[in-house]
Amino acid sequence: KSLSDDLFNTGSILLVARAGEKVLGYIGMRFVLDECYITNIAVTLRHRREGIGKKLVIQACKEAKGREAVFITLEVRPSNEAALRLYEECGFLKEGMRTNFYTSPDEDGIIMTKRFN
Repeated sequence: KSLSDDLFNTGSILLVARAGEKVLGYIGMRFVLDECYITNIAVTLRHRREGIGKKLVIQACKEAKGREAVFITLEVRPSNEAALRLYEECGFLKEGMRTNFYTSPDEDGIIMTKRFN
């Protein structure tokens, strides 16, 4: 539902990684004034650990900066160690916690942000 909502939201952008016509992954971003929020990122199971996620995050940062966002931010599960490493490698810093942010399983959400100024 959130993915289809982003397709029709003028403040949203979806960047897609492809090999020919095959979708390998995507990243969703939502812009609110001079702020950018990563709403979702996914890479197909078969193509994980190939650097696709990192390329998507780097491109999302370029897009946000190009649109003069002052920061780009996201939430991530504390248990998602691979994602935490990826975001840190891309210059994101842990800036807060959202208690009980995720369900199935219940988990907090770490707020990670990359500031451009």
